[in-house]
Amino acid sequence: MFENILTYVLAGPLGAGKTTLARHLLKQHSPGQRWAVLVNEFGDIGLDAALLGADDGSSVVEIAGGCVCCVNGAPFTAALARLIRARKPTHLLIELSGLGHPMPLLDQLRLPPWERVLNIQPPIVVVDALQLARRADSSLSRVRPLLMGRHVLVINKADQVPVHARGEIELSLGHTGYWVSQGALPEEALVSTRAHGPGQPGQPGKRLVAVPSIDAPGHWSRGWRLQPAQRVIRQNIEAMLQRLPWIRAKMILHTEQGWYSANLLPGQPYAWQPTEWRRDSRLELIFDQPQDQADLDAQWARCLG
Repeated sequence: MFENILTYVLAGPLGAGKTTLARHLLKQHSPGQRWAVLVNEFGDIGLDAALLGADDGSSVVEIAGGCVCCVNGAPFTAALARLIRARKPTHLLIELSGLGHPMPLLDQLRLPPWERVLNIQPPIVVVDALQLARRADSSLSRVRPLLMGRHVLVINKADQVPVHARGEIELSLGHTGYWVSQGALPEEALVSTRAHGPGQPGQPGKRLVAVPSIDAPGHWSRGWRLQPAQRVIRQNIEAMLQRLPWIRAKMILHTEQGWYSANLLPGQPYAWQPTEWRRDSRLELIFDQPQDQADLDAQWARCLG
């Protein structure tokens, strides 16, 4: 009876702002959309449904007492089926507890009986910008495992972090994200990574993984790595190389034209060679003196497709 319900799993550490973002999506959605929410509470009291403003039980269903990735499958299946029958949604949002990882649940939702009912979208991962700005190592350790694979990264509490600090935070995460306040994620953020059929993945988020710089007498280097699915725009890489005073450039890149490698010296033509390497993309630039790392990272970010 139900097919192709756009389904988002909402994950992130405790206190990052998941419920606030869910409330925003419910209040600001486009006309004609019917949203339903399944809330996974860690405790047994169940406050999130009340915070979301649902008082008739028709649009929000709770599963309390643990992570939906760990509890018995029957309560989850029954709760989700009851929610879909009651609400007949066009959009479904599943909010995990702060202890939940989205991947096991997403794998479950791609299996019967849900594989044709739900159109699984990249998970929405919400992080706390203020905690990350304070360089809390515990915050990074909780967030990084959530950023594997395709996702929509939402960096909440942007109003509490100076604009000049945002690049460093994104670099520490290894990804760019949508900077929002009070969970006000624009709907186009979901559309931009939308999968077009049941079970189909969306587009990966841009990764900004920098390799630590090496500083030695007369030599200074900066390098980056990318997951294999992320593509690099070759024309942008060539433009970046023309702007920078490097003395050696080595790379293996997954470009929009395929996988290529290059090992360059200044003044040489760009000799791109096809490569069988598929593990990841890598770029290393060597300079004769230290460079502005933030500027290099920004230029690299503009090369990502």
